[in-house]
Order: sequence, then C-alpha cells, then structure tokens
Amino acid sequence: MKFTVEYPVGGPDHDPVLLTRAGVSAVVLAAGRIGFDAVAFTEHPAPSLKWLQHGGHRTLDVGAPAGRGGGGGGPRPSGSG
Repeated sequence: MKFTVEYPVGGPDHDPVLLTRAGVSAVVLAAGRIGFDAVAFTEHPAPSLKWLQHGGHRTLDVGAPAGRGGGGGGPRPSGSG
C-alpha cells in the first residue's frame, strides 16, 4: 500500500511560508522521511478573481521554474495579481 499526503494550498489560517520554495521543500522532504510515497498539489488552472472573491482557493503555479538553474523563484501562488 502507498500513501500520499495532500499539500495545503491555502485556507483561512494557512501560513504563506508554506507556498515558498523553502516551505514546499521542507514539507516534501519531511513527508518522504516519515514514509509518504507522494505529495499531491491541486491541479486545476489558475482561479479567476470571481472564484477567489466568493470563497474559492488559490492554486500553485506549477509552470514556475523550481529546479536548479531554472532562473525562477519556484512555486508561487496563482491568482495573486
């Protein structure tokens, strides 16, 4: 049996640090150390302003370069601008 942890993207009491490169890395590495086989993120497109204003949540911009030498800042919340 394999286990997956779902990564929180946001909520009323979320810590924005969890959406930084360091935050994502820390959670993913910790999940691996304690035996999780995978980490899941939301996979829907960037939410509209209407969706966000009516209780919808953000998603991560999975297109942001996160690897070494990628030149980007890593995961970033979408729908923020």
